[in-house]
Amino acid sequence: MMLDVTVGVMPHVKAGKLRALMVTGGAPLEQLPGAVPFDSLFPGLGIPGWHGIFTTGGTPKTVLERLATDIGAVLQTPAVANRFRELGVEPSGVSGDAFNEIVRRDYARWGEIIRRNNLRAD
Repeated sequence: MMLDVTVGVMPHVKAGKLRALMVTGGAPLEQLPGAVPFDSLFPGLGIPGWHGIFTTGGTPKTVLERLATDIGAVLQTPAVANRFRELGVEPSGVSGDAFNEIVRRDYARWGEIIRRNNLRAD
């Protein structure tokens, strides 16, 4: 048994070497029929995944807006969107304040879990 991101395991699932039992997000994945969403068994404890592109602090707002627009456009091209979906990732193109909120929420959530359980990376 293991927990991994869909991008890493999808080729093995398609090859029949692994069987997906559950997905960590709140919704089923079309690419993994039969894999139960974690939230359906443990409401509120799901771990929705996300991917992001970060820049250094102080990057001008015009540059950030241009990056968001261009990346969003690329994510919507059929070739890129289909490849992401093949790997079990739904391209969304969330950017700006909405993406920052996702990062802040997860930082707070996992930070609390780490502190409460006195976890260390050593």
